[in-house]
Amino acid sequence: SQGDRFAQQEAARIKAALEIAANAERLLLTDAARTTLQQRVELMLRRGEELDAAVSAALQEWHRLIVKRQVQQTVWDPSGNETRKITGVVRFMPFRHKGSDHFDYAMLVQVFEMLPFHHLGGLARVCKRWRGVVTDPSWKPELVIYAWGAADVTGIACDCPKPALLELSISKRVIHIACADAATFAITEVGDVWFWGKSWARDELSPNCKDPTQLNELRDVVALSATPAGYFHRRRHYPGYSCAAITRSGALYTWGLNLCGQLLHSGQAVFRPKLVTASGEAWRSGAERVLHASCGVDYLALCVQRTGQQAQHQESVGESNARSSTAVLTCGMFCRDRGVR
Repeated sequence: SQGDRFAQQEAARIKAALEIAANAERLLLTDAARTTLQQRVELMLRRGEELDAAVSAALQEWHRLIVKRQVQQTVWDPSGNETRKITGVVRFMPFRHKGSDHFDYAMLVQVFEMLPFHHLGGLARVCKRWRGVVTDPSWKPELVIYAWGAADVTGIACDCPKPALLELSISKRVIHIACADAATFAITEVGDVWFWGKSWARDELSPNCKDPTQLNELRDVVALSATPAGYFHRRRHYPGYSCAAITRSGALYTWGLNLCGQLLHSGQAVFRPKLVTASGEAWRSGAERVLHASCGVDYLALCVQRTGQQAQHQESVGESNARSSTAVLTCGMFCRDRGVR
């Protein structure tokens, strides 16, 4: 399919860029390191970063972690204490590379990964070796989620007067969260979308969820937007809110409250995530990828990538090359009091 071909081409492009950058830095990558770096670069590209910047950042982070694992001990240099002059403050002392030590450290990491995250503080008090593993960030998730509030909105199914760790962020690698009115959406590294809190529409097809629930209609999602909470003083009188998600291939899914037709579907509500198909003069969804999406109360704003005749027309009227490939589209009502659409 077209999506598979696009994914293969992008993977080949990332692999070539990694090889060039690694050779320039004189780094020898193992197969495991190359696979890990490729996944990290793909994740950065989903976030909208440039290929060269993503490759450079991934290589620097990988090299930093390698050095950190090889340098576990430090020695303070007190030679400047009396003179109050800056000297070589810290001198690194690499630890001994022994098979047993390395195996012991790796085994502790594997065991600690399976334990509840909130137990790590107690484990760090057992001994110096365990404390070193606990404080090593290389095996921990980059982002964890803490929630607090009423039981029906926290995702923990219980009242949380203080911030409490959400186990979803430990079992799944979360890269982005979006908050709506008493609801939260989370995107994982593989592109799945999880939801908890109050529903976007009052219907049996879209019930409230006290626990994180996966939206099975969405796959390979890279960005998500929802009507912000507290958008205006009448917000809580609305029977829901609007949502939009963008996949890696640039497809657009919308769902939720659709009073002004801003979700590009028929009906006053879209109860489940639904693919948008448009073939009008303003936008052709099959040929023009969506780059960004933003939801308001009654409107939707899109940034799309122009192709073919649309881009040629923009160039003919004198627009710069940087702007000729994108366009901003809006749909819905901006001001209900004034009737601006």
